Amino acid sequence: MFTVVIPFYNSSSTIRNSIKSIQNQTFKQFEVIFIDDGSIDESLSIIERENFDVPVTILKQDNKGQGAARNFGIKNAAYSYISFLDADDIWYPERLSVLNDLILCHDYDVICHDEDIYENGKKISTQKCGPHETFQDLFFLRNCLSPSATIVKKDLIIAAGMFDESENLRGVEDYDLWLRLALINAKFKYCNTILGQYTLHDNNEIKKSDFYLKSVFLHKKFEKIIQRDFKNEYQLKLIRRLIKVYFNAVRSLLKQKRFIKSIIYTYYIFEQTSKYLFKLIVR
Repeated sequence: MFTVVIPFYNSSSTIRNSIKSIQNQTFKQFEVIFIDDGSIDESLSIIERENFDVPVTILKQDNKGQGAARNFGIKNAAYSYISFLDADDIWYPERLSVLNDLILCHDYDVICHDEDIYENGKKISTQKCGPHETFQDLFFLRNCLSPSATIVKKDLIIAAGMFDESENLRGVEDYDLWLRLALINAKFKYCNTILGQYTLHDNNEIKKSDFYLKSVFLHKKFEKIIQRDFKNEYQLKLIRRLIKVYFNAVRSLLKQKRFIKSIIYTYYIFEQTSKYLFKLIVR
């Protein structure tokens, strides 16, 4: 039923808990594919010492990022649904069982569930998935899916073009895939049951210094699609969205004291603001 895809890179401090959560699943119709993304720590040996009661495959590649690692796993998957798990996250024992029951009752393409958010070993909040199902809502409002909380039909991932492996989108390649799935009318289902745990730490992509610059590249990627295929009402929304993305990038750059780059992105804010005002005048 499920192929569990787990990319890892120097994850020796966290991967034991992820493995244990796999071993504790009450539903056993799944395989696991670990993808070593060029690790130089003890991650691989930790996996090799573990005992599993489901089929396990270990793939290795040079360090190419999570998107490339996930794609490697997807290409080798035997089952029809891909279930992602990052090497620092945890699933609760009933997770796959609950999702299997949903699949048996309904033909969903993408299913995402709620997660507990932990930091330094303590629960700090709950992340609610959903409710956005269309490309417009996912793009203009927010990314409301988490990779470790999501399963997707393998055929749909392939049809959407897999994860983008480019350097410019590392850290936001999951959001990019959700948007492309929405563009081909994938059916999204949100399960508001807490079935896993997302771990916050300093190596999370969102905490990296260039995260907001990656977000800029992501939004620019879809800019031409929106300009070409969507009605005029979305053109103004696009400009407002770009202004917000550029503002977040400038704020991040200023915190890092990257002043020249921040000036460039400030110019982009003024440029988009001018476009917005012009479109308002000529409406």
